[in-house]
Amino acid sequence: MISNHFEGGKLPLRPKQLMEIFRKDHGVVINYSKAWRVQEHAIELVRGLPDDSFEVLPRWFYMVQVTNPGSITFFQKKVC
Repeated sequence: MISNHFEGGKLPLRPKQLMEIFRKDHGVVINYSKAWRVQEHAIELVRGLPDDSFEVLPRWFYMVQVTNPGSITFFQKKVC
């Protein structure tokens, strides 16, 4: 319901703002902690998890080399 408020890398809405959106737009009263969890979940849906970002690094480095010939990139994965 509110993830569209987080698109485009905008700063997230504060829990109090979310509480007001739910009250005005949906007629639902939620407490601060629930609004906080909604905020965290919406950010996760829009931006993804940080771990997911690391998976695309090799592709990103490859595209840097393709679009900028002569660029040098290095990626080393530490195996635990």
